[in-house]
Amino acid sequence: MVKYRILPGRFTDDGAPYDPANLTGLAGRIRLNAAVDPGAGGDPSLMRDGLGATAAGPTADGTLPRAMLDALTAAGGVTAVPGLPPTLSFAQTAIGMIELTALGRVSAEANVASFSNTREILARAEAETIGVDTDAELQALIQIEQAFAANVQVIQTASRMLDQLMAL
Repeated sequence: MVKYRILPGRFTDDGAPYDPANLTGLAGRIRLNAAVDPGAGGDPSLMRDGLGATAAGPTADGTLPRAMLDALTAAGGVTAVPGLPPTLSFAQTAIGMIELTALGRVSAEANVASFSNTREILARAEAETIGVDTDAELQALIQIEQAFAANVQVIQTASRMLDQLMAL
């Protein structure tokens, strides 16, 4: 049984080959392969000639970059994305996915705004239903105070009358 070793391409997943099973956080881990990165001691001509090139090709040879561009702009060959026509090129599909994401974001923001307004309306209605009417409560308090004062007068008068009756 022959085992194949998968090598990283021009872009790596933190230096390792791309692993389709580990998509979460890929945008933060994607890196330029050190073999082609001049900042890491790599040879940028490998970007043009291919990572397996043993010697640099002519500097004016754009065959590989042109083939890569053609692959990105060729119609079809991309897995169909819900909401997009299946005949799009890779680049068109990427643009379409960005547009779909933006539309989804705008829709979600509109929903959040609507839900926020509804929440505020319901909170006001709840406050009106459960809340205290301070004017009515103060009026009731004044009436209770007046009734208490009147009762005190009645009790004092009755007490004086009883005192006078007892004195007789």
